[in-house]
Amino acid sequence: MAVACSRTEQVGDFRRASVTAEDELTATFNEFDNDDDGHITVEEFRQAMSRRGDEVTNDDLTSIFVHADGDGDGKINLEEFTAAWNG
Repeated sequence: MAVACSRTEQVGDFRRASVTAEDELTATFNEFDNDDDGHITVEEFRQAMSRRGDEVTNDDLTSIFVHADGDGDGKINLEEFTAAWNG
């Protein structure tokens, strides 16, 4: 037997899914931010990728940080991480 969902229920489910995706993104950021200072450094990024089984080159890191580090401070904050992830 199929159960019909109203538009309101569907929108509600979408909102729950969106929050979950945001929570997962924040959790990923926190995984990379080893010292919990609210920023990911090049070394923290390298270490996190290594823990995941992925090696990144210096050229990869330079490219990532050039594109993600919007304020040019040499670190990636959560806002920059989110923008880069969704960009």
